[in-house]
Amino acid sequence: MSSRFVASVFLSFAVMLLLSGCPVTTFPLQAKYVGEDTKCVWQPVKKCAPYVIYFNDTQRASVALHVTNNLIYNANNTLFDTSDADPTGFTKTRAAIFTADASGNLYASNQNKVFLFHHSTLMAGQPVVAAGELQAKSGVITSVTNCSGHYQPDANLTKATVIKVLSSKGYNRDFTYSTCTPAQMEKYEGE
Repeated sequence: MSSRFVASVFLSFAVMLLLSGCPVTTFPLQAKYVGEDTKCVWQPVKKCAPYVIYFNDTQRASVALHVTNNLIYNANNTLFDTSDADPTGFTKTRAAIFTADASGNLYASNQNKVFLFHHSTLMAGQPVVAAGELQAKSGVITSVTNCSGHYQPDANLTKATVIKVLSSKGYNRDFTYSTCTPAQMEKYEGE
């Protein structure tokens, strides 16, 4: 049995579980980041204060994405676009950081500041079902990755989850998907 076949079966099974409403795999905040919102736990002391920002429910709602007419909109009902986003740490492109929770909510921010604003910011350190980077132009997602050092989500599950979350909201466009390995995610966090 080829590894490509096994990966395809695994991805199909993961999508089937998501669509069935069965419990899904969540990815907790990596242990080395726990407490980063209240003290220096991984940040260099010189760059530590202020600590990593964690959103409350109201702040999280301000970065929620929704779909209307097969286009992605931000919480202000503006077409989501990453053209002016901070260059991200992994792909070094203008991309948003994003997370998805177990309820199928999708959050994204064009802000990404090392030692201050991360994937963990969007979820206040709570588990995710997907996290990474995404690029969008005028409400159309062009690319998605699983690049998140704080959560290090599985590449195949992240792809399946993003497809499921988007399609459940009425978004059915293709996009490029790229992966980061855990080693790549570890490397960036120290820069």
